[in-house]
Amino acid sequence: MRQALEDVVYLGTKSGLEVNLDEQTAMYSSFRSHFHISTYKNLKNFILRFHDPKVMRPGTRHAFLLNCHYDSAISSPGASDAFVSCAVMLELSRVLATGNLSMHNDVIFLFNGAEESILPASHAFITQHPWSKDVVAFLNLEGAGAGGRMLVFQSGPGASSEILLDAVSSSFERPHADVFAEELFQSGIIPSDTDFRIFRDHGLIPGLDMAYVADGYCYHTPFDTESRISPDCLQKTGEDLLAFVSTILNDRRLESISKLRAKTQTFSVDNQSLVELSSDDVLPSFRPVSEVWTPSWNRQVFFDLWGLKMFVVPWWSWKLMNWALSLCVFIHLFHYRRLVVARWTALSFATLLQIGNQVLGFFFAILLGCVIHKFGCRMSWYSTRYNLVGVFVLPFVCWLVWFFTFFFHVPNGFVNRFRLVRSLCNRVRWYMNDNPQYCSIERDFYDAGILILTVLVCILNTINSPAVYVLTIWLMGVFFSRLSFETVFPTFSFASLTKLVFTVMPVLLLYHVYESLNMLSFFIPVMGRAGHNFSSDVFISACIFAILSPLFLFLAGPLLCTSSETCKNLRLFLVNASLSYAILINASPYGFPYTVYPSSNADDPSVSPRYQRVALFHTNRAFRDTPGSNVITSNDSYVLLLALDNNGIRYLKPDSYPNSVPSSILSLISHTETKQSTGLYGGLGELSDAEPVMCDRSRPYCAIAPMYPYLHYFTDLYHIPATQHTSAPLTGLRLVSRELINNSRLPPAYKSWNLTFSIISGPPHTHVLLRTDVPKVRLSNWSFSSGTPVPIPMPLPPRSSKEEKHNTGAHYFLYHIDAAVGVASELSWKDPWIFWLIVDAITNQKSAPYFDVAVAGIYMDDRLPSSSSSMLLDIKSRLPPWAIPFTACASYDHYRVSLSY
Repeated sequence: MRQALEDVVYLGTKSGLEVNLDEQTAMYSSFRSHFHISTYKNLKNFILRFHDPKVMRPGTRHAFLLNCHYDSAISSPGASDAFVSCAVMLELSRVLATGNLSMHNDVIFLFNGAEESILPASHAFITQHPWSKDVVAFLNLEGAGAGGRMLVFQSGPGASSEILLDAVSSSFERPHADVFAEELFQSGIIPSDTDFRIFRDHGLIPGLDMAYVADGYCYHTPFDTESRISPDCLQKTGEDLLAFVSTILNDRRLESISKLRAKTQTFSVDNQSLVELSSDDVLPSFRPVSEVWTPSWNRQVFFDLWGLKMFVVPWWSWKLMNWALSLCVFIHLFHYRRLVVARWTALSFATLLQIGNQVLGFFFAILLGCVIHKFGCRMSWYSTRYNLVGVFVLPFVCWLVWFFTFFFHVPNGFVNRFRLVRSLCNRVRWYMNDNPQYCSIERDFYDAGILILTVLVCILNTINSPAVYVLTIWLMGVFFSRLSFETVFPTFSFASLTKLVFTVMPVLLLYHVYESLNMLSFFIPVMGRAGHNFSSDVFISACIFAILSPLFLFLAGPLLCTSSETCKNLRLFLVNASLSYAILINASPYGFPYTVYPSSNADDPSVSPRYQRVALFHTNRAFRDTPGSNVITSNDSYVLLLALDNNGIRYLKPDSYPNSVPSSILSLISHTETKQSTGLYGGLGELSDAEPVMCDRSRPYCAIAPMYPYLHYFTDLYHIPATQHTSAPLTGLRLVSRELINNSRLPPAYKSWNLTFSIISGPPHTHVLLRTDVPKVRLSNWSFSSGTPVPIPMPLPPRSSKEEKHNTGAHYFLYHIDAAVGVASELSWKDPWIFWLIVDAITNQKSAPYFDVAVAGIYMDDRLPSSSSSMLLDIKSRLPPWAIPFTACASYDHYRVSLSY
């Protein structure tokens, strides 16, 4: 890369441009990320800056930043995440170096070297490099899939969003953007993060976040290879980005973009309570939020339709349009019903039935997801997406049909047998002389549907959520289609189904299917790495119901107007179809959640890697339980096995294929294929009777040495006993000083110590884990930039029902990377990692207080012998072919530091 960039510098200089290349080596720094602290040093960034000397501008030279990262995740070639983006940026720089494009503003290309280590390299640039002060906006290029169109899924914040989004809309031939994706991503539902947050929060710079999202199964796997990204895709991305960059660099409005306003995160408890928090007490609200202040009126509503047209509308304009649309709906309702009490009573009754159907249907969706998760075939839709139709869509349609044709059908519904209900139906004029008035029924339920949509639009308008555009389009399409239909055919009495077709089909075909497919195409692969804290089947079930809900609002009226005999046949058909599909899924290989191919060649684009992700860490542990002593009191070694999805180890045991549900009574049905396949697909016999290990809350971070500080997303972890691995260099911790300090603000029972530590050896990823026995011992300050008044502890995995209730303590995670540290046989680091802690403790106890420190070394470069072991290779060879392993070696050295004086 260095040579390629130097060639660009030579070409640009020859063309009369000022082109500078800087190779940044990051100085030591730290910042709070999620619940942990990230620290780093010696990271490498390549930075290329273009300036056109023909452009004479007084004052500051404003620059636009393009960012990609050239590192990759463990065990992944990283073609789409994000080598392809770096290749496109490199080619863009070559085109600019020819001098054929005018540049009113400067442009900076940042090739950052450590995004996968939780974003430290971008932090190094934006907080340390002198060019960062000139950056007024940025574009971050990411990858969460393999090819396809790049999706704009974060923007701004602030007024600059309009400038950047307008450039995307005018430059990209088939733009792909969605503010709904922005709302979801920033809510924390999606387990991911990008450099966008670093530039926004630490550089106070607005920008755009774009990523490949097609075929997300390849993300962070060995299948993320260049063969899966077609040359046409690369060419189209390059042309679009070149047009975008050319537009931005010549947009005079870029000079008017100002820095964002910083804000301070506030907590619901005071500092005294914060410092005594245990890891069990950490709330989601303690997670860092956006550190910038953005007025709601400066946001944008943006989305595209089939890539043919991208809409960018200021939020304040869309909000006014929503209020005007809502007013039109209310005026229309009043115009039709006037002051006739019976008509308003009918609308109220229809609205209550519609709301009842939606609320009960939602609970039915949650119940269905829970039943599948507990007793059925989990994630059967992961490898075969059409299973979504049989597993979820059919039962939901069945629910809708039964609700409106069996319980509330006019005139033969179950509840209509009660005199009170029949009397109410007569009062609202759904009966006239015991004859159903289908026109009135259909109209009342249609009006109830648009009334519910209007109320939801008003609510989302009030809380300033641009994602309301989804409902706005539904409301506009349905309302104006029906209004146009009734205006054009005022005297025709078409059947209600015909009215439904004219009302709903345009919206459904032009918008809803497109939006729904985009959402499911993104979410389904994400469920393969979503952890254990929630059920993927429950989540997808709720998503499918949310997708169908607007349509259900306008199917109620036609169903109520359908003949009893037709309704009966429809109910029987849907029940039979739902049960038949359930049996098919749970008693045959059709419900197996993963793909099994005769060949797993990662370079073969025809192989869709819908596999189970499994993390394997061969860990050596040494415990020093005597406070103040370096004598090892116990040690062990094991392979930590962590399945990243809801299926856990269900399909990692021997003979777990092709039965979809090994524990289901339906799996007792004999299959010839099952008998023939027994023993052919491997599996780990050690897991046959294995039980999850419980978090050891008496030691730092459950006595586990994880690659990333995300254990709180998982509940089921398994240990496979192993012999010690021989990875080097070993971690080394030294207590440099321990000083009793005077703190007049402490309660009388407490004393305070300043302790300085030094990490003198270990691999590049060497983390420090802390535990204090709050409230008796508490961590009140440290040498890291945390952005909070006092250190905030990490959450831990949820307690098991078998786990004893005892004091968890406060656990802290210091994630550290030093790119200059070798992985050869150096005994110690040339530049140790030194940090200090302020610890308060109650001293009137029988024994001297103490706190726990653990040093975790992660040996994760799979190209080196230190990152593997014979035990890991053996387990990998016995995994079934539908499992993708991510492996590393690790060490966990535990110390108890005495607070004596």
